[in-house]
Amino acid sequence: MRIFLSDLYGKYFIALLIPSPLLEEIEKIKKELFNEFNLKGALRCEAHITLHRPFRWKVNREQELINDLEKFHFNSFTIQLKDFSFFEPRVIFVDVMRNESLNSLHQSLKEFAKKESKIFNEWDDMREFHPHVTIASRDLKKNKFYLS
Repeated sequence: MRIFLSDLYGKYFIALLIPSPLLEEIEKIKKELFNEFNLKGALRCEAHITLHRPFRWKVNREQELINDLEKFHFNSFTIQLKDFSFFEPRVIFVDVMRNESLNSLHQSLKEFAKKESKIFNEWDDMREFHPHVTIASRDLKKNKFYLS
């Protein structure tokens, strides 16, 4: 399992990358959705589970953020993906089975990011952590959502 830092849409987010060969299976599904429905939003980033939602960070301070994240340690654990689900009406995803180790990692990372890097938006986000692997979003219009 690898923690991944990405700058997407002018914001950064922190995620776990899905390992091979599962990565290739998920990317294949995303490409099928692109071919059939022209959904390219989820293709912009490798399959992942977001641990820290997007936040603003100055590009010239990126290395500082990377250095902070390199100090963050966690134990390996297994994640199981099962079935497809959605956040109606714009997101389709592969669901992650409930996992206390993943929930603990998420909580630890939130606290670490707040303390070490002064990233506060996740801390203030009151939505429940719902780990998933997005396969269609952003450009998925309501009328296409119900066809997918």
